[in-house]
Amino acid sequence: MLDWTLDLPRHTRRLLVTAMDIRKHSRPAEVSGLGGGQAVALTGPRSHFDETEFRRFMKRNQKKDNIIKGSLQSIHVFEEFLKESGRDSGTPSKHDLDAFASTIGDVSRIKNLMHALRYYYEFMQNKPMADKSTEIRARFLQKKAFKLKDLVGVKPIAVSRLAQYGIRDANQMVKAGQTESDRRRLQEETGLPLETILELVKMSDLTRIFGLKAIRARLYHDSGVDTVDKMARIDPLELIRVTSEFIRRTRFQGIPPTPKEAQFTVRAARDLPLLVEY
Repeated sequence: MLDWTLDLPRHTRRLLVTAMDIRKHSRPAEVSGLGGGQAVALTGPRSHFDETEFRRFMKRNQKKDNIIKGSLQSIHVFEEFLKESGRDSGTPSKHDLDAFASTIGDVSRIKNLMHALRYYYEFMQNKPMADKSTEIRARFLQKKAFKLKDLVGVKPIAVSRLAQYGIRDANQMVKAGQTESDRRRLQEETGLPLETILELVKMSDLTRIFGLKAIRARLYHDSGVDTVDKMARIDPLELIRVTSEFIRRTRFQGIPPTPKEAQFTVRAARDLPLLVEY
């Protein structure tokens, strides 16, 4: 176990060991079919879908039996859609995923189906299709913008001053401070320090990452992973290491992300367009 993990909570250490073990022991793709020799023809770098191996893959990702069962059902629903619509079930495309989502009337069902297909394509080692599944799901996971007053560590005077110019939430802050010239103009208008404006833009930008809470935006910002681009490029284990060392060094009132949370956050950041120029 690495030294920087010793200060982590026991539960986080256990999950981290699991994540590192999965990475260490992940095996090359194997070619085999479903039980009885029948293979689902949704291909990626793996030649065929092996249900037994998929179940093991999901177990390694700490998924419960009901989630695995639902995922298998979702895979077959997609396969039936491809067959019924006359599409090539052997080499489905990103367009096929879009078309499939458009036929589902229930938003909750779309989210569940795309979540399952993301795991399926991760298992099949088909990253473009896994990313597309995540992107489609993200469209239906829109959340209300953070109020600036709810961001951790933000000075009330800054919130009050920006509100006078119609900037009250994170989306408005990102739009108002997209470029350096925008931020300098905002500095002149509000009288706030440029550093304060840049801090608010960065934290507001981070809150676009789905599932990110205010305390996490502050932790990631202060530990140096302060933009969506940096989050999208960091390795999840490195994110845990960086935040763990920051917490230990500064006594920040919070805990580092778990491996599962770190992986989700990085993946979610990669799905976002880059809106701010730094």
